[in-house]
Amino acid sequence: MALRQRGAKFSPMAKLKRRDRLAWLLRQRGYTYPAIAERLARFQGRPRTSSQRASEIVKRYDRVMRRRARDPRWYDGLRPQTVTMLKRAGYDTPEAIRAGLRDGSIRPESMPNLGPRSYADLCRVFGAPKLE
Repeated sequence: MALRQRGAKFSPMAKLKRRDRLAWLLRQRGYTYPAIAERLARFQGRPRTSSQRASEIVKRYDRVMRRRARDPRWYDGLRPQTVTMLKRAGYDTPEAIRAGLRDGSIRPESMPNLGPRSYADLCRVFGAPKLE
């Protein structure tokens, strides 16, 4: 089990369970609450999930999605490990990260745990060209 760093802030999206995301996606595709409940029951390996419970899951996920639309975070789209690593290195604003990507101070292996995958995520989120 991963320990949470003291003072670290995580996205509410990261707190949602896979089951909750599945329920929300099914609702977006037009499934009814009883149909969602049936699918969730199969997903969880339980004999039955109530349609009331499915409704609660979908509504909770909708609240989180609306909150994220109103108040987006600069680190949306990045893995929590990458965000923590950037903050420890002093890159805690989008402007600082873009400047670091431009001048080459942020590149693969330039800091601990910044590998090709994290670098590719940064380039995708901040619109920087990847190094060859």
